[in-house]
Amino acid sequence: MRTLETLQDSVDAEIQHTGFVPDAGYGISEQGARSGQPKENGSTNGSNGHANGEAWACSDKQQKLIVKLVDEHQLDKGQVGGISREMFGAGVKELNKLQA
Repeated sequence: MRTLETLQDSVDAEIQHTGFVPDAGYGISEQGARSGQPKENGSTNGSNGHANGEAWACSDKQQKLIVKLVDEHQLDKGQVGGISREMFGAGVKELNKLQA
């Protein structure tokens, strides 16, 4: 029992000393790119290789994972979008790589 208490005390102490935690606006310096301005590589933000007009701001892998999770768990896309807007102030497709 003493070992468990020591372990719990150690965990509690570590939790109180968190490392870097970004604020809500962290990583949202892409405002110029969101307006369609080209990035340095010549592409526009959200044009992650999708020719069907459904531009996502995150990476292709992140998009595929989000879509897979929504489909596998039969989540309501409207609710997922609402949670995204509540947490990040943007729809799911507008989430940047850090937010996604």
